[in-house]
Amino acid sequence: MVNSNYIFNTLFLVLISVFVPIIVFAGVKIYRAKNLRKLIIGLTITLLVLEILRFFCNAILYKDAVTPKADMKFGITTIMCILALFATFNKSKFSVDVLRPIFVLASLGPVIIGMFNLNSYVNTLDVNGVCKAFYMLECGFILAIALFYVYENNVKIGAWNILWACLSVLAFAGINALTIYYWKINTPFDLDWYMSWLTVLLTVPAIFGLNRWIWNVREKRKNKEQKNLEQEKKAS
Repeated sequence: MVNSNYIFNTLFLVLISVFVPIIVFAGVKIYRAKNLRKLIIGLTITLLVLEILRFFCNAILYKDAVTPKADMKFGITTIMCILALFATFNKSKFSVDVLRPIFVLASLGPVIIGMFNLNSYVNTLDVNGVCKAFYMLECGFILAIALFYVYENNVKIGAWNILWACLSVLAFAGINALTIYYWKINTPFDLDWYMSWLTVLLTVPAIFGLNRWIWNVREKRKNKEQKNLEQEKKAS
């Protein structure tokens, strides 16, 4: 029988992760924000602040802020936060063509890992659920950053980015495995662990397909509008 805490945590994780980018995107549309670069920087800094707050929030639950190895919360959100900092503040071609697509294609990773493994963000000593809330907000801001990476310049993610993103996910899984092994984190290498990372890996081509579909729809709409304008000019 599925634990009720698992159901509620998963439900709130998904809802918050979905609604954060929706609210941000709606605000951009309502207020007609033009400088998306500043918005992306703001979202990235917010993600960093949330990750730092979550770290300290988890630490202060213990005497003298000495966190036991088993309760270390270094995970995929930490890695995604570091990746976002490089992808946002580095204006090089490598950042735009490689780092940003990797971030976008792996953006569902924190949500999926959280759904499979509550220990990745839940601490039983956190009775008020503050650390848990920070993690859920981080998932939402990661999706929001990924959304605006694509939306800023109507980016069409290339097929080669699937390979780099898959290799990155495998690297993330390796880092996660090493931290679990080295710090003896309370996360077993069971079927759930393997299934969680396999699911993250499978979402990479799924997000790629979604990006291509949206891009093709926009291109068809743009071409249709151009044809209509040409017909109107000829008719006039």
